[in-house]
Amino acid sequence: MIAMDGTILVMDYSASERKKVTTLLENIGSFNFIEIPNTARYHLIADSLKNISLVIFDIEFPSESIGFDMLSAIRKNAFLSDVPIIIITKSDKLNNRTRALDYEVCDYILKPFEYKRLEASIRCLLKLESKSSYKTEEFEKIAMPFESYVSRELKLAGRIKQPLSIILFTSKNSASVPKNNIYPNGGTPDVKAFSIVTEKARSSLRSTDTIAQNVNGDIIVILPCTDSTGSGKVNEKLRKNIDSGLSDINLTCEELFNYADVTYPDEGIDFKILIENALKKISHKEELKMIASVPPETREYIRRKYNQFNGWSIFK
Repeated sequence: MIAMDGTILVMDYSASERKKVTTLLENIGSFNFIEIPNTARYHLIADSLKNISLVIFDIEFPSESIGFDMLSAIRKNAFLSDVPIIIITKSDKLNNRTRALDYEVCDYILKPFEYKRLEASIRCLLKLESKSSYKTEEFEKIAMPFESYVSRELKLAGRIKQPLSIILFTSKNSASVPKNNIYPNGGTPDVKAFSIVTEKARSSLRSTDTIAQNVNGDIIVILPCTDSTGSGKVNEKLRKNIDSGLSDINLTCEELFNYADVTYPDEGIDFKILIENALKKISHKEELKMIASVPPETREYIRRKYNQFNGWSIFK
């Protein structure tokens, strides 16, 4: 029998929001879940809520006034009076944060929340790291194939019914691209340029985003919970930040890369289809730009791209 890390009480009127939380928890531990969608359900089972490890609660349940009434009821429940509580809510009112402290709330997180932010809070409160048998010196030896990582992210996006976007930057001059992610001081202009590009791209993203590069210098960015409008804005932000970094060596993002963004599930339901559609966008853009004069070898180079996934390495 698998040892459980505890029982979590998830209280939110939105089924999709509860699913986000439980999906995250499934990825960081072995938990039992009790989901509470409304006040009636809570009062029905309140006397049986024994051995609860943590309460995750939206103060707008479904309104703030009802939410604080529920928070009071939780603290008056003999089984829950000392249980740690994390509030996850859209309400950023200072008064609500202050009132929450009166009920000894341990953390107050705003929606839409970042997974890593909630995960860090849960691990700290439940002391999950102290239960781990892993040796930290072995972490650097653990690796997940990039395609498996993206498949996991797509599966998660499907489960929580949220979009996921991918931004692909393909290098225009593959012959001059460095073959690893460690760039020596000095070096050729292209080596220096790609060092700047990767650093600027990485610093432009949220903590929940992931950036990776393959052996040919192509860059891919994974944006969880991001629709096509959001990915377009991130794409623009990335290119502006990259341009600012390259200005000292008189280069631009446009000179180094072709680029495109695609979104799950509208433009594909698996990694290969999404990348193929991104490359089609790039190819179409280049053909329009050059009035169908793209050399055959360039077209072939673009078509080959999606077969190179085994060379991706995550450097988030």
